Amino acid sequence: MEARITAIATAAPKPVSISLLARLVSDDVGGDFIAKIFEGSKIDEKSLAVNPIVEDIRHWPVGVRMERALQEAHIIGREAVSKALKISALPPEDVGLFAVCSTTAVGAPGLTSLAPELGISCSAHRLAIGPMGCAGAGAALDACAAWVSAHGRPAVLLCVDVFSAHVQPGPYSREAGVLFAITADAAAALTIFPSSTARQGMDIVDSESLTSTKHADYMTLNVHDSGVTGRLDAAVPSLVGASVKTPVSALLQRHDLSYDDISWWAVHPGGRKIVEQASAALRLPQASVEAALDVHRVHGNAGAPTVYLVLEKLMRECALRPGEHAVLVTFGPGVTVCAVLLRGAGQEEGKEYIHGNS
Repeated sequence: MEARITAIATAAPKPVSISLLARLVSDDVGGDFIAKIFEGSKIDEKSLAVNPIVEDIRHWPVGVRMERALQEAHIIGREAVSKALKISALPPEDVGLFAVCSTTAVGAPGLTSLAPELGISCSAHRLAIGPMGCAGAGAALDACAAWVSAHGRPAVLLCVDVFSAHVQPGPYSREAGVLFAITADAAAALTIFPSSTARQGMDIVDSESLTSTKHADYMTLNVHDSGVTGRLDAAVPSLVGASVKTPVSALLQRHDLSYDDISWWAVHPGGRKIVEQASAALRLPQASVEAALDVHRVHGNAGAPTVYLVLEKLMRECALRPGEHAVLVTFGPGVTVCAVLLRGAGQEEGKEYIHGNS
């Protein structure tokens, strides 16, 4: 039994201009260099729940940061799940599994405590996944698909990250400057049904992942004294480009598919250079590259939810027809690449059935 995505909905805080953020750090030690990184990020604006121009949290203690991240994640997470339930016409009391995925807004019960606010039964299974960074999106989808296939009941997956609560104080290294420049906030919710229910959507066919363990410290996210901080080595884009084809090719070969059989690719926009390297390695169609870069330009990198912003955009602009295939690709700490094969199913011509406006 396969599982089927029947709705995608996203939510994000108000965007903040990247040029205004560059001015914020320009007077700090090394600020001129960091401001240039901001300008070169190819991001026009990004969604931030905690706007450091209005509320400078760079010296807040870790406990306050974690609490604020959870508060903001509840707000946008509730909005995204409510939209997804409405789009899929799924009564919240029928949800069998409520799964959440986050790196920046974690705790127990944490985001799973949204369940009663959303009307999800207290007897529903709950699953918290993370911290896995951006790669958590693929792993969480895989886990939910397996649960739905095994239990024959619908699930809701919520991916949400609030990096704005973890903005670091100066002085900034190159890596810290890059992370400050690109990271943002967003939420994405998916409803997932057994394919046998014949609802319209996208079947989750299979997945494949690869972790480059000898480069594990090239991309990291951990909790330190000043909140969630990480490392993003300058070699990561090249490493992604060199490794992404291995899991993707294995996935396609297992299903007797070629690259030309893929209608489009939803690629996580971890940064402009990462998208460019992945594009070259996979020979991505221009529309798929533009979708990833468009999300990067107006949202930044919001962690796990980001690839679903791309998926939602592609489904809105060129929805899969029944039998057509697409691939979702995520990258994250480890360095980990995850590829998920999707197949259009049961779409009525001209009907928008799977996405909601962010």
